Parts: sequence; C-alpha cells; structure tokens
Amino acid sequence: MYTTFMSESDTQYRQALDRGHQRLLSGPDFFALRGRTPRRWLVLAVCGSLALYFAGSPLHKPWLTLLGLVLFFTSSVLVRFATRGVADLPASALDERQLVVRNAVYVASYRLAGGLVVLVIGVAELLPGLVVPALLASLFALLVTPSCIVAWTEREL
Repeated sequence: MYTTFMSESDTQYRQALDRGHQRLLSGPDFFALRGRTPRRWLVLAVCGSLALYFAGSPLHKPWLTLLGLVLFFTSSVLVRFATRGVADLPASALDERQLVVRNAVYVASYRLAGGLVVLVIGVAELLPGLVVPALLASLFALLVTPSCIVAWTEREL
C-alpha cells in the first residue's frame, strides 16, 4: 500500500538503499574482520578506547581524551562493518535468523543501559566532577553496544 504513493525518486532511493544493505550483508568488504577472533579484538578495542576517553578527565590529559574518542569512533565503525550491520539494518534487509539475533541483542542492550544509568548515578554521588565524562562515555557505549554484542557472541556472520 505504501509503494503506491511513492514517487519515482522515492522508488529509486529505496532500491539503492536495498542494494547497499545487500552489499553490506553479503559483500566482500572487510572480510578479514568477520572472523570471531578479530571481532572480539575489535570489541576489546572499543572498550579500551572508552576507558582512555574516561581516564583523560580525572588525569587532566585532554590529549588522552581526544585519543580515546578517535580510537572509539574508528573501532566502532570497524565493529559495525565486521558484523555486517546486523544490529543496525532494518528488518526488511535481514533474514529470519539475523532478525532473531538483532532482537535478542536489543534486549541485552537495554539491560546494559539500565546498568550504565546506575553506574553514572554512582559516579555522580562519589565524584561529582566526572559526571559529564561518565554520561558521555555511557552514551558512546550505548551507541555501539548492539554491534559489540553481535560481534562477541555470534559464531558465523
């Protein structure tokens, strides 16, 4: 029903989007990162970069914070490519197994989000000067958590 109201440019955009999704899911790009061990190393790189980012504030080292941000964004993009974007793609681009994986990952991510909120509240009570870095680090972590869970838990992608 929706497709009857789409213009020609909307249809072309949708087709291009579907081709991009299929290339991400089955394309040869970043093939070396799709094994289980490289994906786990990328998850550890994401966690380490967030630790660097967070450690820069109490140590008063802005270069450490910047290094953590650069490493975080680089490793998070690589995690998304290594997991073929399974956690980020729309349901129409995924098969049944990938859809089940994505839905389970979202549940785990929501649980982790609750834990991060409790952690940030604890940091606010103990160290009021670290509230903003803790909030930003938890926001960054939540952005990449679904892809990291897929990267760590799935055998085959």
